[in-house]
Amino acid sequence: MQCRNTDGDFNNVQILNAIGQRVFETQLNTGVHVVSLDVTTWPVGNYIVKLTGNKSYTTRILVQH
Repeated sequence: MQCRNTDGDFNNVQILNAIGQRVFETQLNTGVHVVSLDVTTWPVGNYIVKLTGNKSYTTRILVQH
Protein backbone atom coordinates (compact mmCIF):
# COMPACT_ATOMS: atom_id res chain seq x y z
CA MET A 1 0.00 0.00 0.00
CA GLN A 2 1.37 3.41 -0.90
CA CYS A 3 0.18 6.55 0.84
CA ARG A 4 1.01 10.03 -0.37
CA ASN A 5 0.90 12.39 2.60
CA THR A 6 2.67 15.42 1.17
CA ASP A 7 0.37 17.94 2.89
CA GLY A 8 0.53 16.16 6.25
CA ASP A 9 -3.25 15.60 6.29
CA PHE A 10 -2.96 12.03 7.60
CA ASN A 11 -1.02 10.95 10.67
CA ASN A 12 -2.40 7.47 11.35
CA VAL A 13 -3.18 4.30 9.37
CA GLN A 14 -5.38 1.57 10.82
CA ILE A 15 -6.52 -1.68 9.27
CA LEU A 16 -9.58 -3.31 10.79
CA ASN A 17 -10.99 -6.76 10.17
CA ALA A 18 -14.63 -7.40 9.27
CA ILE A 19 -15.76 -7.24 12.91
CA GLY A 20 -13.90 -4.01 13.65
CA GLN A 21 -10.85 -5.41 15.43
CA ARG A 22 -7.63 -3.51 14.74
CA VAL A 23 -5.12 -5.81 13.04
CA PHE A 24 -2.56 -3.14 12.08
CA GLU A 25 -1.75 0.44 13.02
CA THR A 26 1.12 2.82 12.28
CA GLN A 27 1.85 6.53 12.49
CA LEU A 28 2.71 8.61 9.40
CA ASN A 29 4.90 11.64 8.95
CA THR A 30 4.63 14.02 6.00
CA GLY A 31 5.90 12.48 2.75
CA VAL A 32 5.31 9.43 0.60
CA HIS A 33 5.06 6.15 2.48
CA VAL A 34 5.02 2.56 1.35
CA VAL A 35 3.57 0.20 3.91
CA SER A 36 4.40 -3.45 3.28
CA LEU A 37 2.44 -6.06 5.19
CA ASP A 38 2.69 -9.83 5.28
CA VAL A 39 -0.98 -10.81 5.19
CA THR A 40 -0.36 -14.53 4.65
CA THR A 41 -1.39 -15.22 8.26
CA TRP A 42 -4.53 -13.06 8.06
CA PRO A 43 -7.84 -14.81 7.42
CA VAL A 44 -9.27 -14.38 3.93
CA GLY A 45 -11.83 -11.60 3.80
CA ASN A 46 -12.54 -7.89 3.65
CA TYR A 47 -10.58 -5.37 5.69
CA ILE A 48 -11.11 -1.65 6.24
CA VAL A 49 -8.19 0.75 5.80
CA LYS A 50 -8.58 4.07 7.64
CA LEU A 51 -6.30 7.06 7.23
CA THR A 52 -6.97 9.74 9.84
CA GLY A 53 -5.62 13.13 10.89
CA ASN A 54 -6.70 16.57 9.68
CA LYS A 55 -8.63 14.71 6.98
CA SER A 56 -9.90 11.14 6.84
CA TYR A 57 -10.09 8.51 4.13
CA THR A 58 -11.53 5.01 4.34
CA THR A 59 -11.36 2.18 1.81
CA ARG A 60 -11.67 -1.59 1.76
CA ILE A 61 -9.17 -4.24 0.75
CA LEU A 62 -9.75 -7.92 0.06
CA VAL A 63 -7.22 -10.47 1.33
CA GLN A 64 -7.10 -13.66 -0.73
CA HIS A 65 -4.56 -16.48 -0.55
